[in-house]
Amino acid sequence: MMLSVFFLTLMLAWLTVNLFRKPAWEQKIETILVDLAANPRRTNLVLTVLSAGFVCLAFFLILWMTTRDNYYQGYLLRFSPILVFGTLVIIQMLGMALSQLSKQSRMEWLWSFLFAVLLLFSWEYPLTVFNKLGNIFLVLTALFATFYVQMLFRSAFGMPIKNKIGWVIAVVAIPLLLYAQIFFIPKKFLLHSQSFFIYGPVALLLLVASQQVLERLLSAFVKSAIMTVVLYLAIFAGFIYVGNAYYLVGKAHAEQVNITYAPYDDEEAYISFALKARETNFRYTGERNQMPLYPFIQALFYRSPMSLNDFFINGKLVNVFLSLALLVLIFFVAAKLFTPFPAISLTLTAAFGLYVFKSGYFMVELLYYTLSSMAYLLLCLMLIKPSVKLGMAAGVILGLAHLSKASVLPALLLFIGVYVAKEVFFLYSQFKSHSLNLREILSALTPRLAGVGLVVIFYLIVISPYIIESKKIYGSYFYNVNSTFYMWYDSYEEAIQGTIAHGDRIGWPDMPDKDIPGPLKYFREHGFLEIWERIKYGSHWQLENLRYQYGFFNYPILFMGFALILLLLNVNKNLSLFREKFPLILFSVLYFALYILLYIWYSPIACLPRFIYALYVPLLFSVFAAAKSAVTDISLPLTKLANFTLLVMICVDIWYIISWGPFNRDFGS
Repeated sequence: MMLSVFFLTLMLAWLTVNLFRKPAWEQKIETILVDLAANPRRTNLVLTVLSAGFVCLAFFLILWMTTRDNYYQGYLLRFSPILVFGTLVIIQMLGMALSQLSKQSRMEWLWSFLFAVLLLFSWEYPLTVFNKLGNIFLVLTALFATFYVQMLFRSAFGMPIKNKIGWVIAVVAIPLLLYAQIFFIPKKFLLHSQSFFIYGPVALLLLVASQQVLERLLSAFVKSAIMTVVLYLAIFAGFIYVGNAYYLVGKAHAEQVNITYAPYDDEEAYISFALKARETNFRYTGERNQMPLYPFIQALFYRSPMSLNDFFINGKLVNVFLSLALLVLIFFVAAKLFTPFPAISLTLTAAFGLYVFKSGYFMVELLYYTLSSMAYLLLCLMLIKPSVKLGMAAGVILGLAHLSKASVLPALLLFIGVYVAKEVFFLYSQFKSHSLNLREILSALTPRLAGVGLVVIFYLIVISPYIIESKKIYGSYFYNVNSTFYMWYDSYEEAIQGTIAHGDRIGWPDMPDKDIPGPLKYFREHGFLEIWERIKYGSHWQLENLRYQYGFFNYPILFMGFALILLLLNVNKNLSLFREKFPLILFSVLYFALYILLYIWYSPIACLPRFIYALYVPLLFSVFAAAKSAVTDISLPLTKLANFTLLVMICVDIWYIISWGPFNRDFGS
């Protein structure tokens, strides 16, 4: 080591003396520098190579300053002459190369070097503190990522100021959004906080780098018609692979976890319903607890003489295939509304954030989640641009959703209220501005309200056979034991002793009218404190339902945080958009608020998570639509990086689920 340093010193001294004694040497170096400056590509190449050397040396110098480990200090002390001389040589060569650039280019490079040092320190310090320097992969990744970001930072000087700020916001916001998921779940935070600090910055830069590379590849693919076809074939092949993985995981969960059904639980009820429907040639329509659409679908796959257990096994497999078909529907709807990349992300999020965990069950939830989500979208579109086709489609889908689960009526009533208010307000503003007189307003009101009429008419046409039978047997068109009676009890035990004991499943309960539960009776007999305690109890359990199932919880947290940042990035434009789309936004906000409140109120009767999960897909569509509408120059980098981050999160989840499977009863936890 001493000899090498001695000869290196002699060589540098000899070079210095000759530069002073021999002018030809100085002229030769100047000629090289002038030639280098005349070729920008060559200059950038030299500076890029020197930048890589600078990053490596900076890593060891920072380590020398921060580490207290005797092992590393010993090696750094032994190699200190090389580090010192190497640093001086790199700085001198950089100085010579930068001297030939313009003032602006020189400042860009100098700022990028300062940025690289700060970035490297922010990554190296956690590696030192958590004693992870022995992991060569982490060290190399940190070096490569620092070098890449330095180049990216320097090239960003050519962007408009909004794009520069946008990328800074994106790189800061994404780790905060990812960290928020850990923070809200204490166990996950305790287990992974250390890993987040160590791997987080490196993972973030890999995300940025991969997103940039992917964007360039996609733009190159789009320029060629043949390559576009290849790209879509690759996407199709990916969907086939992921679909197969989804089927295998759902089937494994059905066979290894959901191996039996308990008496009187929901699965047993749906199995019995489907069997009775098949035995009566689909004339049996249930006891007004479960709705008939899903049992009718399952009954189509019953083959005599199947036992209850065989039908249960077959029905779970049918449900896996049904959920796959529903996800295909979600993808095509998303592809109609968004570009392919967000559509893929949305579909995979729905598939592996929720659907895969519920696929291996003989239950209606996934059918209802999809139909109610499609109904929500159609009602939203009706508020933007109503048409005959949309009105008919919305009514039909609402009817089918009602026949799968009698929970869509609040959405329909809310839509009618918002739609009518929108049209009345519009005509009133026309009357106030004297654009129309009263007679013209009244004549215009009927066609403008035709849209909501179409929705209601086709909704009633679809459900009419069912509700007419309800009226004949139970005395009410929209008779349902849950919404009519149970939600007005304080517990399910009260319901068992009340209307259930008095035959509410076979007809109107045989009990005095004063004892039949209802809203008037409930609010007459309960004080404010009792109602408040019920709301507190329900709020607690619905929040627990979200937090407990991590497979469901992490994506909504990412989406809600992303939407909030997106809103704050351009308040003026978003406020203008808010005013323009006020009826739509009002409907969406009230839709989520109304259903959350209903689930909270129903929690003392049943506080299971399957209720609030119905809002999962509508939330996905709402946030994606908001991002598409609110995107600007400053928010575009965040949108791009968030989309890519989401896709990476899903891919990690897919890998984990395929490798280990959701093989526990508390799916997704």
